[in-house]
Amino acid sequence: MLNRRQLLAASAASAALTSAPAFAQAPGEDAKLDALLTRQFEAGLDRAPQGVTSLGLDTGARAGQRALLNDRSLAAVTEQRGINARNLAELKTIRADQLSEEARLSYDVALFQREVAAAEAAFPWHTNEGWKRTPYVVSQVGGVYTGVPDFLDSIHPVNTREDAEAYLSRLAAFPKAL
Repeated sequence: MLNRRQLLAASAASAALTSAPAFAQAPGEDAKLDALLTRQFEAGLDRAPQGVTSLGLDTGARAGQRALLNDRSLAAVTEQRGINARNLAELKTIRADQLSEEARLSYDVALFQREVAAAEAAFPWHTNEGWKRTPYVVSQVGGVYTGVPDFLDSIHPVNTREDAEAYLSRLAAFPKAL
């Protein structure tokens, strides 16, 4: 089951992939925006193996991510805060007034998402399964305690031997995630 943040990410990814050919052919700022958003999206996928599976992208070069859970360590949370700030700063280098109407819409959506993500750094809360914020790593309301089992039950595919082995790898990583 997708949470709101995953739904927004999937929607943004879909919009980016759908409009990529139009951006790729556009000159100037549209092309720069497309390259920036594509790079940031791919880098985000590198850090979110569960998101990769949720989007059905854990095949080919990303097949190894099917056996991994997201890194929920405090170091990863701290690193993500820095990445969020950098992504926002990079996006602000785009000259929005020079974008086509379609690219401007993508820019505005991305700007909102990155401002929200960067603003989260002001709170000393532990990141807990996307949009849910809490100072507790384990909570009966959400987080790893409920999120990973739900993910393994409803999203992780088990159609082949490799899928089952990846499932068992994720299951073995669950205690560390807790």
